[in-house]
Amino acid sequence: MSDPSARGVVPVLEGDDGFALAESMVILDFLEEIAPGEGQTAQQRARMRLFAALFPSRLSSFPILKTEPGSDEEAAAVTKLRADLRAMDLFLKETGPGPFLL
Repeated sequence: MSDPSARGVVPVLEGDDGFALAESMVILDFLEEIAPGEGQTAQQRARMRLFAALFPSRLSSFPILKTEPGSDEEAAAVTKLRADLRAMDLFLKETGPGPFLL
């Protein structure tokens, strides 16, 4: 397997034996396989995987960084980010008490 860290991808999980993985969901699945979480139901794990799959793409702040300060584009990007944060907060409230891996 090629070195995941050479691709500039983070996070990377590296084992003592040279085994390395990149990409958050792949790492989480691997860790769950080798040390299953105690007290978590399959439904809880599935909801957290859904969260991990859906929200990172929605919470990107890069559009804000590409705008001129004080511009209409910046205001629109901030408005979208706030809406996405509200959606994330609602999702977490509906999911119930943690544990959350954030």
